[in-house]
Amino acid sequence: MSPRPLSWTLLAGLAAASLAARAAPGGAEPGPQPLFERHCFACHSGEEPDGALDLTQVASLDSATWTTLWRRVSSGSMPPKDHEGTRPDAGEIAALGSWLAARAISTPAPVQPGGPGLRPLTRAEYERCVADLVEVRSRPARDWPRDEVAAGFDTSTAAAGINPAFFRRALETAERVAEEAVLVFTPLAKRIPASELELPQRAERLPRGYVLLVTNGRMLARVDAPHAGRYALELRVFGDQAGPDPVQVGVYVDGQRRGTKSTKARRNRPETLKFTLALEPGLRRIEVAFLNDYYRPEAPAGQRDRNLALRWLEVRGPLERPALPRGHRLLTGGAETLTWEGLPAVVEALASRAYRRPPTLAELARLNALGASLQSAGEPPEAGLRLVLTAVLASPHFLLRSDLDPLPAPSAEQRPLPAQRLASRLSFFLWGSLPDAPLRQAAREGSLRADLRRHAERLLDDPRASALVEDFGAQWLQLRRLEEASPDDLAYPSFDEGLRLAMRGETELVLEALLREDRPAHEVLDGRFTYLNGRLSEHYGWGGVEGERFRRVALPADRSGILTHASVLTLTSEPERASLVKRGKWLLEVILDDPPPAPPPGADS
Repeated sequence: MSPRPLSWTLLAGLAAASLAARAAPGGAEPGPQPLFERHCFACHSGEEPDGALDLTQVASLDSATWTTLWRRVSSGSMPPKDHEGTRPDAGEIAALGSWLAARAISTPAPVQPGGPGLRPLTRAEYERCVADLVEVRSRPARDWPRDEVAAGFDTSTAAAGINPAFFRRALETAERVAEEAVLVFTPLAKRIPASELELPQRAERLPRGYVLLVTNGRMLARVDAPHAGRYALELRVFGDQAGPDPVQVGVYVDGQRRGTKSTKARRNRPETLKFTLALEPGLRRIEVAFLNDYYRPEAPAGQRDRNLALRWLEVRGPLERPALPRGHRLLTGGAETLTWEGLPAVVEALASRAYRRPPTLAELARLNALGASLQSAGEPPEAGLRLVLTAVLASPHFLLRSDLDPLPAPSAEQRPLPAQRLASRLSFFLWGSLPDAPLRQAAREGSLRADLRRHAERLLDDPRASALVEDFGAQWLQLRRLEEASPDDLAYPSFDEGLRLAMRGETELVLEALLREDRPAHEVLDGRFTYLNGRLSEHYGWGGVEGERFRRVALPADRSGILTHASVLTLTSEPERASLVKRGKWLLEVILDDPPPAPPPGADS
């Protein structure tokens, strides 16, 4: 078994101390040379070392390789069970593991030839990644600025805009996502003295902390409910009883009456009234009302004046633990409870998925230390998980697409794309989101490249492949420009937002059908079917389709392909009429990839 992630911070410190203690005279690094010679060089040296790993060339190994070596040695999978030589004993494994951990942390990441190839996640990619990670589908990036576009696509590294404002915005969004995804159950138990409530003008303060309402009125408490659910409300009261009825006490939440009770309690024998309230999370206005004032000066003494006195109100709840959000269960593997001891394993799984690669020991040490910082403050482990999730979602390792290696310089050595990056590129191209578990496993095992076609077909068969249409297809055909289209009201009086959405929906559904049914590419131009809802059917002047749902229909003889779609015709028109020039330019740019040259000087005069 490999060391549990909780010990990685300690392991890194021990490794560094051990390494320093065993430093050779003159500052030379001793390294694990004797252990390598006894147990490793037989397979990992020479002209054709196993796994292309030559341990005689330690200076050339990067941090990812050192981390992999640490995992293999610590887990006992290396040397393999069938190793012909002697196997290292427990002490040798511990010493070697410490050295490898320190080397993994201290070795810088390799510099890629050709310069950086980074870009931030687009808004759509961010929201899909968050949905896959923690099941948050509330469109948390909807208020982000529009993505920059280069050559017609917002996924181009040439369009990347990375600045401090981007990371500030991402941190704020990460905090909201983490709060929605992870339940930190913090039940409320608050007693508020009546003297601290917001009181009406005609209220009198009595001994022992009571406040007396001498006429109908309300006393207001502002209570911050941490969760939705049922809460217990208790009121310590007595009444000046008069008239035929006992004192009536009402409870209001945000202006709406939620309960009424009578009390026959008197000054010498107060009582506690109990209510149960359903509260939504957030700041709630809870009011205690005196409902049935009574005053008869001609009545006998002790029966003339009815009043209500309150000493305190107490709110507790929710009475039942709220259901865990789907994202919470996803992070904890379905567990109902989380412990501080189990948090590091959850952190490692989260970082591996979010970063699209195994996290380094140093990254895990920082994340685990961040989560554990709340343990000493008495917070529950769920609070630590929420804090770590915020850090992960605000990290450049999540927010930036680092798998986008640029073309290497002409003199640089050509090399295959690492498996983890290949998995990320494939999933982002087809899903606009993170690699799933089978893709990550294939990358870890080294089988992805040989099995790439099968994985691509599997991803295309998944509903998430709709992202290929929504992102690539819509940008290729420039469908996003429909948002800017504003046909003239007099020329096209029936145009409205519903029709605009239906136009784009028709084209995207046709593209998705071509993709999922593996139909030939030429059907983009000569396909014999389309999708209509009632609004679009009415616009075309066809019958037989009603309602909001799209239905697949055959095209008439004089129509075929997307060139006759209302979406394409609208975005290639002037506001009041069709434009042959715009349609010709669109055809050259989008379909033929042969954009026309710039107009000659004076062409617009």
